[in-house]
Amino acid sequence: MQLLVGRDIQREYGIADAQVCITLPLLEGIDGVQKMSKSLDNYIGFNDSPREMYQRMLKVPDELMMKYAQYTGVLTKEELQMLEQLIKESPREAKHFLSEKVVAFFHSPELGRRERQAAESIAQGEAPEDIEEIAVAANEIGLLDAMVLAKVASSKSEARRLIEQGGVLVDNVRASDTKQMLYLDSEKIIRVGKRKFFRIKKSDTKE
Repeated sequence: MQLLVGRDIQREYGIADAQVCITLPLLEGIDGVQKMSKSLDNYIGFNDSPREMYQRMLKVPDELMMKYAQYTGVLTKEELQMLEQLIKESPREAKHFLSEKVVAFFHSPELGRRERQAAESIAQGEAPEDIEEIAVAANEIGLLDAMVLAKVASSKSEARRLIEQGGVLVDNVRASDTKQMLYLDSEKIIRVGKRKFFRIKKSDTKE
């Protein structure tokens, strides 16, 4: 109704060719329930990093994969048919197929392939090759400080909670001491939850 009235207003203001109104159904967010919204954190942003985009795509419910594929327009007609068949035979493979295509479309095919390899490594409990690397000048750093520095926790309080919940591993050993120190005579690989990794080491810079 409002769109049609808008066309009438355009004519009243002397716009000879009223603009065409095109509407589309709302797309559910990756939670599969509510409409996609940044405020609900159930969205996938066009300017998300390849890693963030791929990992968020993996959260799309199976029953919404075809809808996401059709609305994003990243697949050819043949690929849509392939996806439909994959959903029936192997939803997991279908999800990786679509996620790779989405990253390839918004970033590049090379990054799409890289993120798929990274996702498969993460699924097996391994750190991806291209994880973020943090270098510090000190010989040691507290685990809480390292997590905040790497931005895998927004504060020491959140970092402490993650450790207490058993969600933090240091070199594949589950951390339990919130006062743990990381001695940087060798680099350490920290895993937070299922998908967040970072490497921390002593800086090579000499003062």
